[in-house]
Order: sequence, then C-alpha cells, then structure tokens
Amino acid sequence: MTGLDVAVDQIIEIACIITDKVTVQCSQAICRSSTTEFSSSFMWTSRSSIAWDPEVDQRIRQYLEHHLPGCEGKATLAGNSVYADKMFLDKDLPLVAKYLHYRLVDVSSIKELARRWEPELVELAKPASKPSKHRSCGSFNH
Repeated sequence: MTGLDVAVDQIIEIACIITDKVTVQCSQAICRSSTTEFSSSFMWTSRSSIAWDPEVDQRIRQYLEHHLPGCEGKATLAGNSVYADKMFLDKDLPLVAKYLHYRLVDVSSIKELARRWEPELVELAKPASKPSKHRSCGSFNH
C-alpha cells in the first residue's frame, strides 16, 4: 500500500497465500497506482504489469473459489497490519473481502507472544538474511 490512510492511499500489490499446514501456492498481482507514486516508490517492477482493481479483484476471487470452493465468508485473513489490509480490501477489492471471515489473524501478535514466552525458539526461527525487496509474496515460491 502507498500508506495506511484508506481514504487516500492505494493497494500497490496483493498476494493470496492459501495454506493447509503447508503452503499451497502464492498468487500475486500488481494493482493500480498513480505514476508518481509508482515511479518514486516501486521501481522494482514494470509499468506493464499494472492491472486495474476490478480485474485484480475478480482474479483473486477466482483463485479463492478454486482453492476454497464453497467457503465464501469463511476464509481467514492473516498477516502483518492485517486490520489495515482488511479496510483496504473492503474498499478496493469487495469480491475478495466477501470471501473472508470477520475474524482476522494478526501474525505480529503471534510473533510478540512467542518472543515473550519462548525467546530461544524465535531466535532459531529467524531467517539467515532478509529478502532485499519488500514484495507481497516475500520468500514464498510461486
């Protein structure tokens, strides 16, 4: 996202990772952005890959329906800053938002609890190096 203000900021990129104990697949799409924001902040991708929100909304919704048939209103949204993500999905990607359950999983909370309860396990789980680019699928294979 270009920021956290749902009234003025936009989704730049979206990833949909569906899991069942193991990662199934990561579907990734570039969303629209103004040329100024795109060229100044996101030089890591080409302008030709930008799609308009309705197309992305439909594509991600079809991906959800394919992997989670009959689960409208039941899919759990998880991630960092997930409450902000949900507000943007409600506004910009309503077909995707309708597929989601009202309960959310904020992984930052899980990480914080783990850090307090089992700090040595958190140290063991740290990656050797951080990815150089901040992308929605991160280090997931897709």
